[in-house]
Amino acid sequence: AFTGCDNLRCLFLVDSIERIEAYAFAGCQNLANLTLSSRLKKIPHDCFYYSPISEIIIPDSIEIIEDNAFKNGGSVSVNLQLGKNVKSIGVEAFSQRQISEVIIPEKVEEIKASAFSNNTSLKKFICKGENISFGQNVLGGCSQLEELTIPYIKEHNFLGYLFTATTSTIDNSKVVSSSLKSVTLTNANKIPEEMFSNCPQITNYSLNEGIVSIGSKAFYNDYVMQSITIPSTVI
Repeated sequence: AFTGCDNLRCLFLVDSIERIEAYAFAGCQNLANLTLSSRLKKIPHDCFYYSPISEIIIPDSIEIIEDNAFKNGGSVSVNLQLGKNVKSIGVEAFSQRQISEVIIPEKVEEIKASAFSNNTSLKKFICKGENISFGQNVLGGCSQLEELTIPYIKEHNFLGYLFTATTSTIDNSKVVSSSLKSVTLTNANKIPEEMFSNCPQITNYSLNEGIVSIGSKAFYNDYVMQSITIPSTVI
């Protein structure tokens, strides 16, 4: 409806609006300020693609953020706040933004492939939920990431799964952000073989209570590790 409206700078969607369509505000290259209706249930795909919004506040009514919804905001720094009822974050939904901190709410069930990839300003990624399905390359290209809190990665045995789109054997040393210093695991019951191997940049690990086994070479070649919290449940 408003695709390519380059003079649009401020958008206020009143609470009577219950739905917006895909591509509705894509390519609005000067759109900086956005207020979303509190009656929206989803953000459709490509809705705000290539629109340099500086503050993205997702209301609690929204459950689904579809593919490419907020992809590519150029060099504009972004404050992102996700509503507490978000359940699904689509492919590349927030890719190529300049978000410095992401806090994933408890009700999120899935974060699809490359959802936050190429956020070169991202320093902290915190998941509050404990049962999340991750797509590949969720954090690929996040070269400044320092702190990571995630539940158990059910889809793959290597941390690098979150940092690469490759379908071949994953080598953590080649894909995990070189700036990553701290990793906290939640809701895991085991650490698979080689999960954190070849991550010499990581200095601090915190493992949750409930983990009963740590696989062979799980932390192999992590030679700058300074501290690790090993739970009492490990057998």
